[in-house]
Order: sequence, then C-alpha cells, then structure tokens
Amino acid sequence: MEVIDEIQPSADIINNSQRAKNVVYAFYAIIVLSVIALYSNWLQLNLLEDFMADVFVPDAEVDSNDQRQMVIGLLQAGLLITTGILFIAWFYRAYRNVHVIFGEKKMKFSKSMAGWGFIIPIMSLYVPYQIAKEITEKQQNVLRRIVPGYKSIVSLTIVGVWWTAFIINNVIENIAFRSVFKTDTLDELLVSTKAYIVTDFIDIIAAIITIALVQQISKEESILFKNSYNLDLSTNSLVKSNIEE
Repeated sequence: MEVIDEIQPSADIINNSQRAKNVVYAFYAIIVLSVIALYSNWLQLNLLEDFMADVFVPDAEVDSNDQRQMVIGLLQAGLLITTGILFIAWFYRAYRNVHVIFGEKKMKFSKSMAGWGFIIPIMSLYVPYQIAKEITEKQQNVLRRIVPGYKSIVSLTIVGVWWTAFIINNVIENIAFRSVFKTDTLDELLVSTKAYIVTDFIDIIAAIITIALVQQISKEESILFKNSYNLDLSTNSLVKSNIEE
C-alpha cells in the first residue's frame, strides 16, 4: 500500500481554537464599529442635506462632524488591518494542520498561500476560496474515517457565500474609497457618504457570514484535534486507502 507523502507525527497537529476565537472577537468588533460608522454617516448625510436645503449649520457642528468621521475612519482602518492579520494567522494554521495529515504533495497549494493568496493580484480572486474549500473537504474526509458516524458541520455552501460576500464587499469598498477623492462639491460628498453607508451595511453582513464560517470550521478543527490520537502518522500506518482524496 502507498503511504501518504511527507507524513509527520500527529503531535504536529496544533490546536487552532484560540486563534479562531480571536478572529471571531475581531469580527464582532467590526460589527459594532460598523454600526457606529453607519450612524455617523447617517448624521453626516443629514448635515449635507441641510446644507443643500440652505439650512443654517453652525461651524462647531461641522467641525464636530469632521472630527467624528476622521476618528471612526482611523479606528475602522486599524481594526480592519488587525482583523486581517488575525484571520490569516488562523487560516494559515488551519491549512497547515491539513498539510500535516496529507503532506505537501497532496495539497493544491503550499501553506504560505494561505496568506499570500489574499495579497497576490488575480490569485486573490480565487485562491483563498479554494483553500477554504480544501480545508473543509479534507478535514471532513479525515473525520468521517476516525469518528464513527460523523456528520459534517461545515457546508460548502457557506464557503461559497463567504467568498462571494468578501468579493462584493471589496469591490464596493474600493468604489467608495475612490469616491472620497471626488468630493469637491456637495453633490459628490453626498454620493460618497451614501456609498459609505452601503459599505458599512455590507461590512456587517460580511462579518456575520465570516463569523459563522470560522465558528463552523473551528468546531471541526477541534473535533479533529481531540481525535488526532487516531491518526497514527508517526508510524506511517495511515495509508492512502484510509484517507482518499
């Protein structure tokens, strides 16, 4: 019988639950901040509509609005970067654990692509989705063989919905970001504000979907970690006939 390539001890499967929790907490923070930003943008929209209707607006109110928008924008940028780092750290370890079981030659991508796949142009449109799909399929493949009567927790549907939401969110945010540089008139600023209201709303939806995805994959990761003693990888006894592609 042919053994799996590059087999390593099951002790090399690392518990990824804390990283998953960190990601979930970060996305909950994004939801809260997005709700605040949504309200802040709505206030700015009302302010702009007052301007366009020739309603008197005190300078102090304008300054207060600008400062609030700036602070919220900086907080969102900082939280987005932090969340991205936490997500990639969790995503990398999840993919790395599957690599430990199947070996590099049985995987579609190298472990590093769990991070670089979000950054490299063109590849960023499909690589993260394929990796998430591969993590899900291979984890479930193993669990069905080491846990009697195991029923899958993660549906490939949510993986597709997550990635669709991610792509849509990024496209709309890029459009909204570019609109910031075209705010020479009240009409353009009004359009920009409305665009950010849409992005804040989509941020909330995307965050909720991502939380569900991470929690579901993490549950299967935890089950796999707790049952990893059934993976006798150290003696090369886990053979291709036991875990199929």
